Amino acid sequence: MKAIGNFIFAGGFTLGVEKHFDVVAHLEDGPFGVLSAKQRWPELPIETKPERWREAAREALGRSRLDLLYYNPPCAAWSEAGKFVKHGAGAYAIETNEGYLNCTRRAADLAFDLEPRLWVWESVTQAWEFGQQFTMALAKRWLEHGYGVTLLFTDLCLHGVPQRRARLFFIAHQHPLTPALTELEPAPTRPFGELLDGHYQPGDPIANVGYLAKTIKKMRRAKAWGSVREFHDKHLSTGIKRVHSTGIEVNAGRPSFLIKRMRPDGYIGVISGGATQVHPFEDRLLSVRESQVLGGWPANFEFVGAPNQQYAQVGKAVQPAAAEYLARRLAETNFKKRLARPELTIIDHRPLTKSKPIVVKTVQVV
Repeated sequence: MKAIGNFIFAGGFTLGVEKHFDVVAHLEDGPFGVLSAKQRWPELPIETKPERWREAAREALGRSRLDLLYYNPPCAAWSEAGKFVKHGAGAYAIETNEGYLNCTRRAADLAFDLEPRLWVWESVTQAWEFGQQFTMALAKRWLEHGYGVTLLFTDLCLHGVPQRRARLFFIAHQHPLTPALTELEPAPTRPFGELLDGHYQPGDPIANVGYLAKTIKKMRRAKAWGSVREFHDKHLSTGIKRVHSTGIEVNAGRPSFLIKRMRPDGYIGVISGGATQVHPFEDRLLSVRESQVLGGWPANFEFVGAPNQQYAQVGKAVQPAAAEYLARRLAETNFKKRLARPELTIIDHRPLTKSKPIVVKTVQVV
């Protein structure tokens, strides 16, 4: 079965997909992550000019049919990091993210031209919770083309990795998907302390703690976990203000809301596109290698670029553990049977994190 990746960067999505499909090409919109992917797959064609995507895809496929086209956008319009302060807590500046939305429209247009049996778009869950109008419009287009649409909500912690990372997989399919998608048995998860053990070596790429040093040292002494910003505001704020780029006045020296000190037990939070996780027992940020292991990447996967670029390549990717689960289930699709009636179905694994049953329902598209 043939597969092509679109916006795959360093290749986290492909690490999972290649276990069940023959990946024949990556289609990128620039150099981000490409050198890392080329180092891992030196024979894999990688096209970085969008105007050549269709030609490159057809060259890679030859006479073969495209079974899976999988897509991971460069930035989600509804991600937490994409919030705008001036819009208030819980607000997403969708109107300022038209470029990101057009990226997904362009990827869908490519898919309509190539006509894969399966098309997958990965996004944050807010793409449904706050971007339902956009997501429903996209689903309607696929339904009009004779595809069924399944919205699969899952969490990385259900797939053997101690990281809470809820994601939405939008799956357009010409054939009935396997019922196994509705019957997930959570994979055993190793404690993250055990996963970290031995994966940091002197000389590994790692971000400098810089202005965070005083705060995270005090957090360790106080045995405090969680938000570095909240601890700083409560115990170390100087009261000095500065003007944020949005025009809002904020506390000077205030850490990013994304930076967290990991608890020594349980799950860690989302590893995003930067150095945001503080080691639970040491006064430092996680190294690139530690970050990748906690996302299900092989410890021997080598990233190319400056440390900040390597962190970004880890965090912006579809994490391999979730990708492998999805590809395994998609490979079980009965390609000999066509859909009787295209419809929109939601499968939600997230209740399993609270020991509740998976939710399955059909949604009417108007």
